[in-house]
Parts: sequence; structure tokens; C-alpha cells
Amino acid sequence: MKHIIILGDGMADHPVERLGGKTLLQYAHTPYMDMLAKKGKTGRLITVPDGFLPGSEVANSSIMGYDQNEVYEGRGPLEAASIGYELKPTDLALRCNIINVQDGKIITHNGGNLETEDADVLIKYLNETLGKDYPDVEFVTGIQYRHLLVVHHGNKHIECAPPHDHPNENWHELLVKPILPESEIEEGHISCSDTAALLNELIIKSKELLENHPFNIERKKRGERMANLIWPWGGGYRPHMLTLSQMYPQIKKGSVISAVDLIRGIGHYAGLRNIIVEGATGLSDTNYEGKAAAAIQALKDGDDFVYVHVEASDEAGHDGVTGIKHWYYTDAEYRVNGNSGKWIQGFCRDEQQNLEKERIAGTTDYDELVAGNGIVLLQERADLYDIEAALGDTVEVDYKTESGQIRTKAYTVMGIVNEYSYSSFSKCFALPEQFMNEATGIDCTGTISVITDMKKYDTVEAALNQLIDGNSDLVMETIKESITYYSGLQQLSFGVLLIVAVIVVCFSLINLVNTTITNFLSRRQEIGMLQAIGLSKKQLIKMLCYEGLMYSVFATLVTLVLGTGLGFLSVQVVVKTMNPYFYYSFPWLIVLIYLAILLIVQFTLISYTTGNLKKQSLVEQIRTME
Repeated sequence: MKHIIILGDGMADHPVERLGGKTLLQYAHTPYMDMLAKKGKTGRLITVPDGFLPGSEVANSSIMGYDQNEVYEGRGPLEAASIGYELKPTDLALRCNIINVQDGKIITHNGGNLETEDADVLIKYLNETLGKDYPDVEFVTGIQYRHLLVVHHGNKHIECAPPHDHPNENWHELLVKPILPESEIEEGHISCSDTAALLNELIIKSKELLENHPFNIERKKRGERMANLIWPWGGGYRPHMLTLSQMYPQIKKGSVISAVDLIRGIGHYAGLRNIIVEGATGLSDTNYEGKAAAAIQALKDGDDFVYVHVEASDEAGHDGVTGIKHWYYTDAEYRVNGNSGKWIQGFCRDEQQNLEKERIAGTTDYDELVAGNGIVLLQERADLYDIEAALGDTVEVDYKTESGQIRTKAYTVMGIVNEYSYSSFSKCFALPEQFMNEATGIDCTGTISVITDMKKYDTVEAALNQLIDGNSDLVMETIKESITYYSGLQQLSFGVLLIVAVIVVCFSLINLVNTTITNFLSRRQEIGMLQAIGLSKKQLIKMLCYEGLMYSVFATLVTLVLGTGLGFLSVQVVVKTMNPYFYYSFPWLIVLIYLAILLIVQFTLISYTTGNLKKQSLVEQIRTME
């Protein structure tokens, strides 16, 4: 009987609120995993025994059948085996990451996704410098950011923090600590305190050495993350493990397929053949098809057991990626009921629930739309562009293929939604992305949105920058950059409008002053006669204040009604057409300042008019001609 284990490392997760309380795996579209679960037997396996920290070395070796109480030594010795380094009984082997730190904090656990060739240069440099100063220390090149640090006669009873568990935390507070009393020194090993002190010296000295290395100097010039600190962890001695054939006689021959040194090391001690697959990286860009083909070929070649390890999910979790969305759209001409427009929006199965939330009529089910050759109408946007369509109407779409030919496809309106969250420009219809890709003959993915926890923002940004480096077809725009850009536009627009508003207010105030003074001069005789028949000064001031207040109230009402309405409509138009980050908020502060200025001007004018009247006698006022 042949056996194959496919291990999705790090696939387990916590429920995500925005995904309806589902984990990422529950939310994902997994037809083949679902098929295997239906046709096979399912169960639950405890991969991390009590008393052990959850880690890949524990979980993967437990799945292979090893009792951790008998074999566990940490991941350092396992990775040493994968690299081909033969440990002596008194050697302490530690996994050694090259990481990035900035402003005293751990930014990335992978040094900005180092390439193995670049890391090898740094590891050799560390051997030439630190290795020379500390003869009992040896650095060994691994893969990418994962390397080996061997301390001859080192003590394993130390506490080392895994760097991927502490993003954006102060690295000085995470330095190595001893965990055994000095009286419990093992034969052939230095004390755990001396071991911790030695490792901390290496960590601190590595920062200055690495930051001044030409490789990192060039990275800094390019604005990239530096690989500027070593971080040892997962230390242990050479393990005592039986092979799988010794534990399970039915396994005569087996192999392991992985891009991770740790898993290859477990395979080494388990007596398995390590199969190296070209393009297998341990990241999301790994060669999945190549690993699958290698596993099938190994079984055909006589293997009884194959262990296929997928690291990409684990790395994504460490990097803080909580979700990826693909946005599809294409420049196509559409026609419906005598109306026409451009651009078609696409959506995948993962976006089905977002459409369902906005559904008005019909269906938004991806598979139903595919089966019925259906298209979805985005009602709010269609209304904006005067596109009339209803359930059952036919929409003809002219696609432009990669060769430049025009291909016409007809779809039936099977669903109507109010709006779709990413429907910008004039997109009035949404299609299953399958239709768009088939019609154009190309992948119509326009944007890939990567969602992450803000605590791991810097780590994810560094990984994405590494991914798109040198690829002219990819452009990255972070939400921070987008908000900064649109905020700049918003501030510019606000500045222009503010200047216009100030000019308008100045003219308004000048008009108010002119109107008030002209009115006063034309009414001096009238006011004088009112005073002559008994109008007191107090009553006069009261009358003028009342009139001024009426002017102010009328001006304020007109300003608020017209200004607020026009402002709100302007923002809505901008939001719906070009800038989703604009939003409307009532300008309370500006309105209050305007009212204050208006009242000050009005009462100043009242003071001026009443003061002017005091200088003239009643006879002079009555004699004044208009």
C-alpha cells in the first residue's frame, strides 16, 4: 500500500469577523479538498502534544509518528541535518534568521525576503568577522533567510523568542535568557547564562556589521529593507530518532518534498529521500504543480510513502496576510435596450457574498450565473449613467482580444444589485470573471488587494516590494499612499474652494456694509422724526439690532441651504466617479466662524450708525434730505 501526506503548514486559523466568523480555510473555495473529505474518512489529530510550544518542528514530526518526549530537540538540529552539517554531541544548533529591525523594533522576520545567493554573502561575512572573534561559533548558509548557527559546547537550556511571533516589538526586550540554575551545568557544555550572554553579544554586534555591509548599503539607497540583524532561536542538540522504516516496517522506501530546511531535516533523520523541486520556494509563488508532479512520480518509482509539505500558508500567516481579493475588469463596449457604455466589472466566487448583500432582484450565485450565461446589473451606477435594463434583458458585449479582434458575446440579466463595492468609472454590469477571461483570451485581473493586520503592515509591505521588484507589469499602491494622495487632492480642492469662499464672503460683507450704510443714510430723516415723537435711544438700538438680525438670519439661511446642498452633491459626484475616500461632513467650525464674523460686522455697523446719530441734533436729522 502506498501512502501520501499533503501537509498545509499553518492553514489552521482563528475565525475572522469580516468573513462571517469563518476561518480563511473555511471561507476559501476548496473543491478538491471538499471532494476528498466527502469520499474519504475525516478525523482530528492532535499535532502539538501537551507541554510543547506549537511549531512546525513539533507538528510535522508528530504527524510522522514521533513521540516528542523522546526525540524533541528544537528545529536547529533538524535544519542542520537538511543542510548536511554533522553535529557533534556537544554542539548546540540554532536556527538563525537574518531579519530586519528599524527604530528598535522587529519589522520583518525574513530580512525583506532574502535570496539565498545574497544571504550566502552575508553568512560568509559573519563567519569572517564574528566567527574569527568567537572560535566556538560557526554560521552555515541555509535557504533564503533561514540559516544555521552552531555554538560548540553551547547549552540548550535558554529561552529564544521566534522572530515571526513578535512583529513590531522591541527586539532588545526579546534577547536570549537562561532558563536553568547554574548548578545544573551539563557535561561538555558551558552554562546556560554564558550561552545566553554569548548569543546576545553576537546579535548586538551583527547589527553594526550587517548595516555597514555593501549589500545593505545599496538596499538602503534603493529604499528597501535591510537584512541587518541575526536572530538565533529553536536551539537543541543532535536528536536520537529512528527511521520511519524502523518504526513502520511496511514503509520500505519514502521521500519528502519541501522547500523548507526544517522539513528536509526531519526527512533526513526519518530516513526519507529529499526531492528538490525546481521553483519550490516555500512562499506563495512556489511551484505547486511541480511538487504535485514530483510526488506522483515518486510513487510510480516505487516509494511507499511521500510527504508533501506546503509552506506558503504558514509564511502568509507570519507575514500577516489575512485576505487577498482579485478585482477584474476589461475595456469592452456593451449595448442594452438602445443604450451603450464601456467597461465591464468582473467578480469571482469569493465576492459572491458582497453582491448578495446588495441584491435587489434575481440571483447573484456565481454557478447559477455561469450555467445561465447571466450578467448582473449594478442599479445605482446604471441610474447614474441612464442605462435602462431589467431582469431577462439581453446585454451584448464587444470584447477586444489579445490579437486585437472584436468578439461579441450576449448575456442575460439574471441579477440586479444596488451597488458593487469596487465599481468605479462607468461600470454598470458585473460578470463572472470566467466569462471575461474566456472572451478576451487573457487574465482580466486588474487589481489584487492584499489585506493585513496593521501590526504586520510593514512586514507585508516589505514582502510585496520584494515580489514586484524588477517586474514592470506590477505596480503597488498601499492604502496609506492612496489615502495620502487623495487627501492631498482633497486639501487642494478644499484650499481652492476656501479661497473662493473667502472672496465670496468678503464681497458679501462689503455688500452688507454698503447696504446697511446706504439704508441708514436714506433713513436718517425717518429716524429723526421717530426720535422726535418719542423713540428712545434704547428703542432705536433695539430696532436697528432687530433689522440687522433679520438681515443676518436671511443671509445665513440662504448660505446654509445653498452651500450645504451644493457641497453635499459635489462630494457625492466625486465619490461615485473618481475618489472613494472623499466623504461629506458638515463644516461646523467654518459656519460658526462665518456667523461670528457676520454678527461682529453687523453690531459694528449698528454702533457706527448710532454713534453718528449722536453727533447730530434732531433738527439736523429731520432737515436731512434723501
